[in-house]
Amino acid sequence: MKLRSSLVGLVIGVLLLTACQPAATPTSAPVPTQAPATTVPATEVPQEHVDLVIWNTWADYHVTAFQAILDNFNASHPNITVVQQAQPYTDYEAKQMQAVSQGVGPDLVVSFPTVAASFIGADLLTDLSPYIDDPVNGIPGFKESLGAGVYEEVTQWGGDVYLIPMLVGGEVFYYNKTLFDQVGLAVPTTWAELEAAARAITAVTDKPAFGFDSEIDGFQVLIQQNGSGYINPDTLTVEYNNETAVQQLDWFCGLVQEGVFRLVGEDVYFSNPFGSQAVASYMGSAAGYGFVEAAVNGQFEFDVAPVPQGGQKEYISSWGSSWMVFKTTEAKQRAAYEFIKYMNTPAVLAGWAAAFGGVPAYQPAIEQPAFQDYMATNAAIRAQTEQIDRVGYLSAINGSAAIRTIIGRAVTSTCTGQATAAEALQQAEDEGNAELANSN
Repeated sequence: MKLRSSLVGLVIGVLLLTACQPAATPTSAPVPTQAPATTVPATEVPQEHVDLVIWNTWADYHVTAFQAILDNFNASHPNITVVQQAQPYTDYEAKQMQAVSQGVGPDLVVSFPTVAASFIGADLLTDLSPYIDDPVNGIPGFKESLGAGVYEEVTQWGGDVYLIPMLVGGEVFYYNKTLFDQVGLAVPTTWAELEAAARAITAVTDKPAFGFDSEIDGFQVLIQQNGSGYINPDTLTVEYNNETAVQQLDWFCGLVQEGVFRLVGEDVYFSNPFGSQAVASYMGSAAGYGFVEAAVNGQFEFDVAPVPQGGQKEYISSWGSSWMVFKTTEAKQRAAYEFIKYMNTPAVLAGWAAAFGGVPAYQPAIEQPAFQDYMATNAAIRAQTEQIDRVGYLSAINGSAAIRTIIGRAVTSTCTGQATAAEALQQAEDEGNAELANSN
């Protein structure tokens, strides 16, 4: 905690000192993203004073670091005042929808495609494409500045942009380096290598060697890498019941039933079982790095690597966050867009990523000293940064959030022997299609 507190103090100082400076020109490109511009694109300054409200569920140092950004922005934009309002996490999205529908909610929030889909369906979200494409006040090179999967995700609604990415990333691979070294194993880069390593570890320890923090996301990663469909937004039907998906579910659950892999079960997250050496590796969120450190508590050396790949395409989940602006007045929408551009300038975004614990969506921010220093202290963020070009996306339409629950039931029923993979996915297809039909 002392390291984290010191880091946040440094980040806030960086934000206050650098937020108004021009963006730095990138000098290298370790991942395939480019700078959208070397300076902050200008926006049309509102003639009247505009007040903007941002809702969030953050707390403690996140609120403090974000407030530093708001204070600096407000000081440099006399006609705009942005305030943050903390909200309870419970039923946050439902309360947000209710408030926005009644015209008393926030002006902009950080959110995700599945949430955006609901607001788009209710015609409550601003299409930001005209602002981005404006020849004077737009964001030059917006498409080129993002990884292909991230750009496809935020333009999946007929090419319109309702989300402007801020942070990107997906799951990472935590492993017991001490144990891997003792058994003579290299870090697996493919699923075949992971299976071989897990079998070798289980033979030595008589314990499961791998699991998914989220079996839902794990299954999605496996089928996407191997070319399966997921949801067809045109026909409003699911496409995850096929031979490829059955094979992948059979593979994972077969290893669970052998005792080589395991489900997370009542532990909810694998950090504690990993720390107690009940499992040698797992795939989970980079945000859990601090919990892993606490659980391991120096008992052994652990490390973090990119997620194994294997199949037709490279893919990890899209767990990033993006800005969305609600429909209000033109003056508010333009002011919100100006704040988003400010937030995404390299120095500001790098500092926020370090404070929040994420990876910037844009390479110039990744290259900023504030983020580079942070990445050197956090192996999970380092691994996440190494693989951001692999971020993919799943179709986000009304009902798509419920599909996750349906898939979760299919994975659990298969791995616990209540159904075969083919039976579980057939039921998941029937339930998924019914859900999408009822939601659209």
